Amino acid sequence: MAPSASPVFSPEQVQLFDSDSDCTTLIEDVTQPMRVRMTALVRRTQREIIAAVEQLEAKAHMEELSKLKTRQQATTDGAPANPLDALISPSADFAREDPVTAVMLTSDMPAAGSDAATFFQDTWLRPEGGAGWSCVLSRGRVFEKAAVLVSVVHGQLTKSALEQMSARGRPVSPDRPALFFAAGLSLVIHPHNPHAPTAHLNYRFFEVYHTETAGSTCIAGLNPVASWFGGGADLTPNYVTCIAGLNPVASWFGGGADLTPNYVYAEDGRHFHGAYKSVLDQFDADLYPTMKRTCDDYFVNVHRVTRTPEAAAAAASAPLRCGATLDPMPHNSRMPETGPSVTHERRGIGGIFFDDMDQLPDLPGAFAMVQALAQTFVPSYLPLVDARREQASSARHRRWQQLRRARYVEFNLVHDRGTKFGLATPGARIESVLASLPLTARWEYCPPEPEPGTPEAEALAIFRQPIEWA
Repeated sequence: MAPSASPVFSPEQVQLFDSDSDCTTLIEDVTQPMRVRMTALVRRTQREIIAAVEQLEAKAHMEELSKLKTRQQATTDGAPANPLDALISPSADFAREDPVTAVMLTSDMPAAGSDAATFFQDTWLRPEGGAGWSCVLSRGRVFEKAAVLVSVVHGQLTKSALEQMSARGRPVSPDRPALFFAAGLSLVIHPHNPHAPTAHLNYRFFEVYHTETAGSTCIAGLNPVASWFGGGADLTPNYVTCIAGLNPVASWFGGGADLTPNYVYAEDGRHFHGAYKSVLDQFDADLYPTMKRTCDDYFVNVHRVTRTPEAAAAAASAPLRCGATLDPMPHNSRMPETGPSVTHERRGIGGIFFDDMDQLPDLPGAFAMVQALAQTFVPSYLPLVDARREQASSARHRRWQQLRRARYVEFNLVHDRGTKFGLATPGARIESVLASLPLTARWEYCPPEPEPGTPEAEALAIFRQPIEWA
């Protein structure tokens, strides 16, 4: 986005957001408004994550070129050539056992020897006030899809939104006109290899400003009544005007990071959770266990019901459910079930999740925590992908990956508050809202339970009953 004047930021600040060094200066400048510091943080972090992902794609590209050169040399020396050897991808290991599936899967892979995958970067404007940077990589050698999104938005709050905030204890008045500002970063990364986990991250900030005139678009000089972290970014001069100079009446943060493996490796879980625990322990030893529990309780597909054998037998003939013979974990219930005989599937093995964070011991302290967490993502996640991106896999592994991705899609579309908020927000960029969805997924009617003792069964048991990792 070309630098320009802004209703939220000065022209000078707008230019600074495009430079990592300038963003660092803004982040560290405690005299800057929190909206400026947070926007600088999400923009810098977005570029850092994109650079790290592209670096891993470039590494895989160079390795592919080396393998192609070796194979070409072997062919020149008289060794027989197998066309499937050109499939330098996670699907290569099962190309011979299932060539039809291999051809289908490699349609989502880059051609052998082609350039390294990079992010497509798209800037957009929200007519109601705001802008964003949506960066998406598709069909790479390592990653099937990666979306790293920043949005900075502002506008008027509805009375119903203010009533919800007031019910959560925020010092806002539903009877007074109010404007808001929100800035945030979100990402979802889906690797090709079934043994490499998917990851999600989101950090957001939100502020509320009361105005005295209904329909007012100027919030200059106002004091925000509430502030917290969410998503959005606005650098355009055409919409809501004059936030600059306002003091929020309340401010808070939200977000977190979580891991969604298809196959659960204990060392990966310990590494991911341990990285976040180490960071949070520097602020308060109670933060990690609280945020871990909140994460376990949030990322749940409550419509996916698992019963004890006794409960399953009793429900086998119930309408709208798969029969016990086909599926001992009926999952087509109209309403979520609860009770000691029922459990629900988590999306993955969790991580951390928090909302309405405004003390630690103050808002700047909470911002310092968010900044430290944002810097933790790359070292907590990308080494796991690098270690497993070429791990041997079969058609069985790929099928399980596709089934688990279907669960991921179900959660995002049915339960995720951010997705539902985005779909319901006037002027929202729907392509960006749905960028978290994988390129491929698989739904089967009443699939059988994994065989006991298999890696799939062990993973499913953890998804249904979270364990401690750190």
